Amino acid sequence: MNAGSGGATGAAFAHLQVGPGLTAVTKVVWRRWPGWLSKPLALVYMLVAALLVYVTSRGATASAGVSTPLWLRVVQWAATIGWVIWGLVQAYRDDRARSAIGPGGAAAFNPGDKQFVDRAWTPIHTFAGVVLGLWLTPLVVVMVLTLGWELFEISVPGFGDEEINSNRLSDVGVAWLGWLVGVLVAGVGHGLLVIPVV
Repeated sequence: MNAGSGGATGAAFAHLQVGPGLTAVTKVVWRRWPGWLSKPLALVYMLVAALLVYVTSRGATASAGVSTPLWLRVVQWAATIGWVIWGLVQAYRDDRARSAIGPGGAAAFNPGDKQFVDRAWTPIHTFAGVVLGLWLTPLVVVMVLTLGWELFEISVPGFGDEEINSNRLSDVGVAWLGWLVGVLVAGVGHGLLVIPVV
């Protein structure tokens, strides 16, 4: 499938490579991709996601007239900061491994991309869900963010674009399960079960 038209040769500037089945890779293949662009785009995605979480998570307990206890605030912030540091450290490790392989070897640097569960990144996706649940982020927002991130990975070289389709599904599924765990912990903290859907 062509995503646009190219120059004089008529070749598309990008096309969607759809891998059939759960063990295949689906990704956007770019004719030319400026390598420096991937990290700034990931940062923009994360900042927009953080803003969306901030805006949508504020009303869940306020509408119930419940304040957040100090211990839960500490857990929320500790989990959030820990998750960010964990993700940055893993991204740094991936960058170093990718650099050691050299040009053209990016597809082979992470064998976890070819497994249903990636030992390095699946726990980070799970904990992202826990963090979102602790902040009582509405489920619809969690769905948009997790599915949006997987679309980002499909589209941007260097951010999971070599993952097999089942790995993408597991990343989304574990994030949603993590969200439920976070919501239950937040419910204990607030003394009521609040499951924010919208």
